Amino acid sequence: MCESDVYVTENGKEKKIMEDVSVVKVDGDKIIIQKMFGSSEIFDNYKIDTINFLNHKLVLKPK
Repeated sequence: MCESDVYVTENGKEKKIMEDVSVVKVDGDKIIIQKMFGSSEIFDNYKIDTINFLNHKLVLKPK
């Protein structure tokens, strides 16, 4: 499968916060992240820092 993991940068370190992510949607100031089986989380005041398609990794950081 090709799902990705999501990390947040905190104090210069990456912390994994979600696994098996299948959809990422940007809606204004919000990032909506949906897992493969439908559960989702909304991240306010974050922006996408890095997307690494080869390693299936998305990194968010605070705005």
